Amino acid sequence: MTHTSSRRGVRLAALSVLLFAGCSGDGPNQYPVAGTIRIGNQPVRGGFVTIEPDDGGASGGLQGIAPIENGRFDTELGGKRAVSGPVVLRIDGWGEPNARFANGVPLCNRYEIRLELQPTANELDLVIPESARIHEPKGGWGNLP
Repeated sequence: MTHTSSRRGVRLAALSVLLFAGCSGDGPNQYPVAGTIRIGNQPVRGGFVTIEPDDGGASGGLQGIAPIENGRFDTELGGKRAVSGPVVLRIDGWGEPNARFANGVPLCNRYEIRLELQPTANELDLVIPESARIHEPKGGWGNLP
């Protein structure tokens, strides 16, 4: 192998590392976000927490997401890390499943919490007020589609 071809191999290896790192979806300015979530005193059984920057576009619009499972959410468990700074958390949550709602009865829909995330791992304790709870409509949920 010549000196030129070994340099070319090093460049290709470096390029591969850069490309692979760019595909991870979590950049150097994105941090883990985890914690507990409840509505009133009841843990939110399932759903999603979407974490959107609230910085006027300075972060490039990178969005984080974390699934909710049994009252806990974590971007490291099937989600995507979030940027630090001011953010809006949008929460879609559900409770226990029943015959009508296999994933769980709706508890809240796009409930918003504004806060500031630190440039490190963030552990949060989120409480959604009872006033945000979705209640079954007077005439029931209606027919399934």
